[in-house]
Amino acid sequence: MISFKDMDWNDNHYHSFQSIVNHTHLNLNIQKIKKRWNEIISGTYTTLAIDYDGTLQDSSIRTGSADEFCISQLCRLGLNSNIQIIIATGRKSSIMEFGRELVSLGMLKFDIILGNGMKIVSFPSEKEQLIAEPFNDDEFNTIKSLLEKSELNEKEIVSSKYMIRIFYDDEQTVNKMIQKVVALITFASPTLRVSHSGHNIEIIPKGVCKEKGIIQLIGTKEVSEVIAIGDSCSEYGNDHRMLSKFPSFSVGKSSINSIQWTLPVLDLKGNILDGPKATGYLLSNMVI
Repeated sequence: MISFKDMDWNDNHYHSFQSIVNHTHLNLNIQKIKKRWNEIISGTYTTLAIDYDGTLQDSSIRTGSADEFCISQLCRLGLNSNIQIIIATGRKSSIMEFGRELVSLGMLKFDIILGNGMKIVSFPSEKEQLIAEPFNDDEFNTIKSLLEKSELNEKEIVSSKYMIRIFYDDEQTVNKMIQKVVALITFASPTLRVSHSGHNIEIIPKGVCKEKGIIQLIGTKEVSEVIAIGDSCSEYGNDHRMLSKFPSFSVGKSSINSIQWTLPVLDLKGNILDGPKATGYLLSNMVI
């Protein structure tokens, strides 16, 4: 079982949240936040579900590898055969090398959910299990044509039979364009949904999500036995459903805005952490 150490709520946490309340328009109930914080860090978990981009890897470096400290802590947990580790990512084949690296470092067994819930690959065997239906051909062609005709200021559009991705140069442009893409897809098809992560906007079938893959992998376990970590926690973030379904922490830069369904990461001094630094802090404070 996984539990947390050295993360007890203290006065620094309270003052940090109070400062946020004083300098923003967020309506935060600090006592409710404290209660949820204490519930999560006092819990015990059989499963760790963790995102890749922006969580284990710095999303500002698109081609970078996972953070070394995060990898070492993940492997430390992965040496225990009683702990279920699930890496849930929007990536597809490009994540396979990371899985093989973890195996070479001694992780006993783990699963990777690819394409936001398109497929599960179990390691070390690399056995694949498809869990999503592809686009309908007519629908795929219609949506692709619609996107190409629309002024979306994109860098490129990459299509496959399970996902259409619109890439941008930076996350700021993604945040500006997400509502326009949502409006286009909502008008064009009732069976598709829009999410985003880092530098891209994703269009996928409504039934495809990380949460669904995790539920399938945990089987008869309770939702409360899963601790989840991700960064894309906003309404259209590709970690939103995962972080709102399970006890969770968000390591995204805007995590404080999503506190109604997930918690930001604060160290003992009350500093709000994000990205791999926050992930490393959480993983290093997990004990078995």
